[in-house]
Amino acid sequence: MLSPVGMQLFIDETKAKGYVVVAAVCPDASLAVARREIGKLVLPGQRSIHMKHESARRRGHIADAICRLSAVGVHVIVLDAGRGPEPEVVRRARALRTIVSRAAQEASASLVLDLDETLLARDARTLSAAVRASGATSVTYSHQPLRSQPLLSIPDVVAWCWARGGDWRRRVAPIVSEVIEV
Repeated sequence: MLSPVGMQLFIDETKAKGYVVVAAVCPDASLAVARREIGKLVLPGQRSIHMKHESARRRGHIADAICRLSAVGVHVIVLDAGRGPEPEVVRRARALRTIVSRAAQEASASLVLDLDETLLARDARTLSAAVRASGATSVTYSHQPLRSQPLLSIPDVVAWCWARGGDWRRRVAPIVSEVIEV
């Protein structure tokens, strides 16, 4: 359950071993601290953190740092949409509708999705309809590239670890507040 204060939800996905959407929930009061901590993880010459480009040792360091953000109220919701038989876009839409219904419980909520030009129009239709259906006038959304929104690293890291399973999934478990099958 989300709390009755302003939140930003940073959303990314993984298609490895099924379709999983991850929403990192960050209270407005914790945004500056979270951005500062993520900024410390970006190496000189890097524009952003993306797990598929990191070494194994660094992946562990990054995952541990992400989990420490739970101390400032950041938590993650994992939406597992499985493997099919429906197309990924149908499963994604179901996950996004679930996120909007959760965000509608907030005093204000802003959803920030990792920008994928191929999904932009479809996401806009899905999100717009979900916001209208929820009656939540306080929910907004935008698509932004990872390089301009560093907190999108949080769902990227958790999604990568979640898809790998085993020790990687256990490593990020401290920041995961809920797993929902959609």
